[in-house]
Amino acid sequence: MDKPKEIVRVAKVTAGFALLPVGVALLVLPGPGLPVVALSLMLLEDEFSWAGKAREGMTDLGRRGVDWVRERASR
Repeated sequence: MDKPKEIVRVAKVTAGFALLPVGVALLVLPGPGLPVVALSLMLLEDEFSWAGKAREGMTDLGRRGVDWVRERASR
């Protein structure tokens, strides 16, 4: 494999795994927990199928939450 592509791949996986526990911690601490978790999963999903499935699940849950709020607000 091409050396620069391999370096980018390793950097993305390293950053993804470094950000994931930070994002989880920020879910209970003050800070942007959900966006950090989503970013870490986006970095990891190219290499790990579970990360893509988890990100899709987060996206779906977020959309359903927005729809629920809009439905309640329109009443």
